[in-house]
Amino acid sequence: MKQILTVLRFEFMTFARSGAFIGITIFMVLLALIGPAIPRAIQLINGLNIAAERRIAVVDTANRFDTETISGYVAPAVTLFGDIREAREAVVSGDYHYALHLHGDNFTLYITAMGISVMNMEAGIASMLRDRYRFEAYSALGIDADTQLAIAGFFPASEIMNLSPAGDITEDTAGGFVTNMIFSYVLSFVLYFGLLAGGSYIVTTVVREKSTKTMELLITSCKAGHLMNGKVLGVSAAILTQLALMVSSAALSMALFGGVEGDGFLGMLNLTFDPYIMGMLVVFFFLGFLIYAYIYAALSSTVSRMEDASSIQTLPMMLVMGGFFMAIFGMTNPGALWVNVVSHIPFFAPFVMFMRICLGTAAVWEVAISVSAQILTIFAVAWLGARIYRMGTLMYGNKPRIRDLCSILLAPFS
Repeated sequence: MKQILTVLRFEFMTFARSGAFIGITIFMVLLALIGPAIPRAIQLINGLNIAAERRIAVVDTANRFDTETISGYVAPAVTLFGDIREAREAVVSGDYHYALHLHGDNFTLYITAMGISVMNMEAGIASMLRDRYRFEAYSALGIDADTQLAIAGFFPASEIMNLSPAGDITEDTAGGFVTNMIFSYVLSFVLYFGLLAGGSYIVTTVVREKSTKTMELLITSCKAGHLMNGKVLGVSAAILTQLALMVSSAALSMALFGGVEGDGFLGMLNLTFDPYIMGMLVVFFFLGFLIYAYIYAALSSTVSRMEDASSIQTLPMMLVMGGFFMAIFGMTNPGALWVNVVSHIPFFAPFVMFMRICLGTAAVWEVAISVSAQILTIFAVAWLGARIYRMGTLMYGNKPRIRDLCSILLAPFS
């Protein structure tokens, strides 16, 4: 145990002091601080009413609209012109931002630079013309204005309710679904890049120790299994510290800037701190990282040159990418049978089961089974990895053959 702790402390300090680790940590902390504050910033910008400063020169050939109606649909300050050429010259000179020519049921919008605001304005003008067309058509049919407003303003009330396995109604899920989906997306990316970054570091350090013959000195004073465990746990502790800093920063930002009230897109972006989801993030991240870290450490011990390091990362990288994309695709139908099955496979559970937790489709007993399966897998992978690592550290030059690996792994059962 003392040897493991010594290696753990050394690997933790070496990894945590590296420039790449510090840079990524700072970036993640800043991202965690800024992300939850975005809805508050949007609310502040909307409060400044910047859109009202945009000026539009309008020529209405049929004289169907007044400035108040046009402003209600397109938001900018409106001035009516008598000639479209004068309106276009006003845009070119910079006095106005847009020139709009309304001719019958069609329109032409003149701009100097394309942007999202132009597309939004185009949609607003189209809505204005569509509403006027409907109003005139209804009026021709003898439908009064109040009835038209009642028809146009109808919007059905709706609820989406969760059903428990017993058939009981649990809660209205529509409001929090988008927020939880954002959590799942963001945290899946964090887990994905954390696994790849930590695994890559383990591979690099092990292969470098073998290529420089440092491994020969290390295994004379420390057992190969202890050396591997110390490396994996040291890097895991550093990555977990990085994650804890990010979660703490996100919690602080949510406490300071959360609680923004708003409908539609603004309300969807309003993230609030959920202790259960954040706790599960730490648990599944740590368990998933240990599984893949042991795989990375074992496989990296089988090569002695840095040129071969990328080739042995293919298997764990494919598993990580598989779990990541399964979680992304699983969000379209988190209750599907294949999602349920995959979420219990230890190699994919850190992504898929965590996605199900975020979206509220995983029962507590399913989470418990998934966590237990991952813990058992960690012990199995650590045991098998230690045998491969012990063999790999003693072999230099040629790569171990598949037959050699199988014979060593199966030796205790023969």
